Formats: sequence, structure tokens, C-alpha cells
Amino acid sequence: MSSSAITSPTPALASDPAQAQGKERTARQLLEDGALRVETELKDQPEVQSEVSRLIGRVYHDLGEYERAEPLLHADLDRRRKLDGPRSVPVAESLAALGDVRYEQARFDEAGAMYEEALSIEREKRGDRSPQVAQLLSGLAAVSRGRGDLARAEELERRSLALYVETKGDDSLEATEVRDSLATTLAQRSHLGEAAAMAGTVANWHEGHDGPDHPPLGGTEGERTLLLGRGRLRERLAHTAHEDERQCEPQCR
Repeated sequence: MSSSAITSPTPALASDPAQAQGKERTARQLLEDGALRVETELKDQPEVQSEVSRLIGRVYHDLGEYERAEPLLHADLDRRRKLDGPRSVPVAESLAALGDVRYEQARFDEAGAMYEEALSIEREKRGDRSPQVAQLLSGLAAVSRGRGDLARAEELERRSLALYVETKGDDSLEATEVRDSLATTLAQRSHLGEAAAMAGTVANWHEGHDGPDHPPLGGTEGERTLLLGRGRLRERLAHTAHEDERQCEPQCR
């Protein structure tokens, strides 16, 4: 539902694993290894532990493996509450990530409660007019649509769109994604003329930004997510291993 905060991989990591002479482990093995390290090797590094937990949880979410994502994100939420307090921005971010999983599992009441709590924190800490508020309004719109309350979903999507246009720009990806969702809601409400016009705006945006024959980044959404997540995760774990070796040097010589 909400977009992932995963950055682009390095060229070396973006290559086909089969071309690495069999030495590169599969991306799924990397995710599984990283998930194990979160609660073992990283237990004394809570900030890194949180970053890696959320990263792996997000990748699992985007791959549709919600049962794997849930315990990582739930543990991270508990961790952030202890480290930062219950009304902190990191807690709001963790609530939103876990709410996304609950939504995909069709646990709409739980997802809605998490989005509402995150929204309350974001408004308290960053004000009413931030991209984070827009994102959470979009999440609540999705929950309303899942519950069958299309009028409420449309209202929330329009508010989210207006806020994204204000904070990110009319031509932003975020505004386009909300327009895409709003077009679906309008069609479901039988507002077919407006739905078709908005869907056309979305199609024109993608053609202008991605070209008529080339989807963003290429491949399926799952393949793109796995590729991007693998690059960021490997970089984070490699950095952690290097730091462990550096800190050990005086005692290990």
C-alpha cells in the first residue's frame, strides 16, 4: 500500500546472480539470514536492528509474504516504543509499516487502528500538512474501501491527493498513485466519467515518465522489490560486519 523506502542497489548487486559464478547467494537466502541476525548479532545495536528489521519486513510485505513480515515489524514497533516513547515519529513509522501488513491480510479493523494512531502522532509531531499525513490518509482510504465504505474512501483519497499536491507537487509519483486509487474508487461508485478521466491522467503520467513500452525499473513488482531490497540489505549487513570487526580489533589481536 504505502511505498517502500528502499534505495537503488549498486550495479554489482543488480546483476543476475547466475553470472556471479555461483558465489552469490539468492536474495531470499539473504533475507532469511538477515532476519535471523536481527535478533542475535544485532541485539546490542538497537538502531541498526530497527533499520534492518523494517527493511526486511518491508521487502517481505512487498513480496506478499505477510506472515514473515509481521513478526519483524511487530518486534520493531515494540522496540521503538521502548527506545523512543509511545508518541514518537519512529513509533508512527513502525505503526504504519505494520498497518500495511494488517491491511494486506484483510485485517481492516487492526490496520485502521494502527493508521489512526500513527496519524495522531504524525500530526502532533510534524503538523497537519506533511507527506506522512497524506500517506496515512491514503492508508485509511484503502481500509474504508476494504470495509465497503466507498464514500469515506473517496473523501480520504481526495484529502490525501490535495495534500500530496501541496507537499510533493502535482506531478509527483505520490500524487499519481493516489489518483490511481481514486480512479478505482470512483469506478466502484459508478462515477465512470470522472474515473475514466483520472485513469487517463495516470496513464499519461506513466507514459511521460516511463515511456509507452517500459514499466518503471522493468520486471514485475515483486522482482523489482526483491532486487532493490537485496541491494540495500546486503549493504547494511556488510557495513555491520565491518563495524564488528573494527571494534573487535584491539581485543582480537
